[in-house]
Amino acid sequence: MKKVLWICVGLCMFAACASNNSSNQADVVATDGDISTDTATPIPEDVTTTLPVLHEALDCPTPAPNDNNTLPLKRILLSLEDHPSAQCNDGSPGAMYIREAANSESANRWFFHLQGGGGCGDYQTCLDRWCGNTASYDASRMSTNFGPLSRDGVGIMDREVENNPFADGNIVFVYYCSSDGHTGNQDDLTMTNPDDPTQSFRVHMRGHAILEAVVSTLMAGETTSDDESVTVPPLSEATQILFTGTSAGSSGAATHLDWFAEQVSPSTTVMGVFDASFHADISTIDDPVALANWDGFLEGMYTAGVPVNFFRDTSCQSMHSDEPELCADPIHVRLHHTTTPYFVRHDMGDPKAIAKIALLNEALEPEQIAAWNRDTLLLLPGLLETAEEKASMTRAPGVFSQACMQHVGLTNHNYVFAATIEDEGSETNLAQALARWIEGEEVALISELPPNSTSTCPPVSGELD
Repeated sequence: MKKVLWICVGLCMFAACASNNSSNQADVVATDGDISTDTATPIPEDVTTTLPVLHEALDCPTPAPNDNNTLPLKRILLSLEDHPSAQCNDGSPGAMYIREAANSESANRWFFHLQGGGGCGDYQTCLDRWCGNTASYDASRMSTNFGPLSRDGVGIMDREVENNPFADGNIVFVYYCSSDGHTGNQDDLTMTNPDDPTQSFRVHMRGHAILEAVVSTLMAGETTSDDESVTVPPLSEATQILFTGTSAGSSGAATHLDWFAEQVSPSTTVMGVFDASFHADISTIDDPVALANWDGFLEGMYTAGVPVNFFRDTSCQSMHSDEPELCADPIHVRLHHTTTPYFVRHDMGDPKAIAKIALLNEALEPEQIAAWNRDTLLLLPGLLETAEEKASMTRAPGVFSQACMQHVGLTNHNYVFAATIEDEGSETNLAQALARWIEGEEVALISELPPNSTSTCPPVSGELD
């Protein structure tokens, strides 16, 4: 019997699938959070070329195009002539939004952000996503035909906030229209209705190819928005890049961080910021039921995404060629194989993260899962001593982790500037903690859990990126 564990409300840390469908059925759950898989097996051309793409097959209302071009980040549609694989789910070109630096002093600093926003992985979840049958997403997250012409700089990208140390550099916002955590690398995935095998459509999942095209375009020289109102300098001239993402975008940023650092100039300082995409190291938790179920989940993560050809950490694959399923565990990769410096912002009480661990044992209490999440966060400052690739690491990750039950942080104004953690008698917000870490200070601000919480928490809000 087909088993799909589907979580698509903001953050998904893992997904497991097993299927008795035909070998051409794409049965991977791609969602907000960490997505890992094995190398793809090509889908036979005679199958895929006779099927309609999802927008041709599905008869449901779609959003009206968003023609608002008044906001400061301006759109660039990627050239399919130059980058033919940089396609959204429906075959429309991928996109990025750019804003030039605010002043000459910031002209060589860059802020990259990979957008979050759920995902899909089989016939029903992709149908629901395209047709807007969920509360959060619709076809605008699978196509650039409905996406906006411009975007605002929000949260950490907001230049209206006085003394925001991050917003003055060049900004690149990578639009999320591939439903694969920015990591897929396959065209023409076949999605078939298990209740009616005559109903099928094709979907492209090319998040990795879109990111490749974004980087290639920016490295080639000055880049100008489609409306010709914004031009950013060559990325090759960057001296510092923050490579960030939230939720599904955080999954993509974490998976690609070492790869991204290799694409830019060796003289460029690259640092990652991963928001709303973390959970406990399952191999260390004290629960026999969850541990017993974990092996099956891990195998599911390794095998389920074969058709999608997800990008995966190359150093992990080299080190674990005899245990490749370990590289399907996103937390294992971050604890042992991500060698470019990175900073984690995660709420240990995030209900979406807690729900993922609860899949392993429904009897687990949220408070226990939050405590396990905290235990794993506490490991990050010591990775220079414990990581499998510690010899290649130059500094320990920074951490800012509250207990507020808030999912999105980096693009939420209140959770960048107002929410705080008590730090040696004073209150420190995310922006301050991140700025200190970038300047070279070791930062590990991890709140106590309720009832002794050291977090100051605004109301939960802005759960979409």
